[in-house]
Amino acid sequence: MECLKCGKVSKNDQVFCAECLKKMEDYPVKPDVPVVLPSRKNRQSTKKSGRKRRITTPEEQVVLLKRRQRRLIWTVVVLALALVLAGLLLAQQWIGNLQNGDAHPTETTYHTQG
Repeated sequence: MECLKCGKVSKNDQVFCAECLKKMEDYPVKPDVPVVLPSRKNRQSTKKSGRKRRITTPEEQVVLLKRRQRRLIWTVVVLALALVLAGLLLAQQWIGNLQNGDAHPTETTYHTQG
């Protein structure tokens, strides 16, 4: 019979393999909580080839979330540096235009009477 959790074929007639039973003992389910087990037909039809291993323990989930958080932080830092660099280049170009005497739309001319 196949294990309903991981799909491993076992020789005995148990619903779950020994490894999955051992993992599930760490996270017990209360007796009054309804549990829905997938049928064999549904499990085989929805199973995708090349699928990544499913995260099962909370510790693995924490590691994955920390990794995603680090990637997000690095992305934000790189984008912020790119914006600062672009701003500096634009400011340098704007200052260069002012020093060269190019007309600038914000320049004002004061006329005195006399």
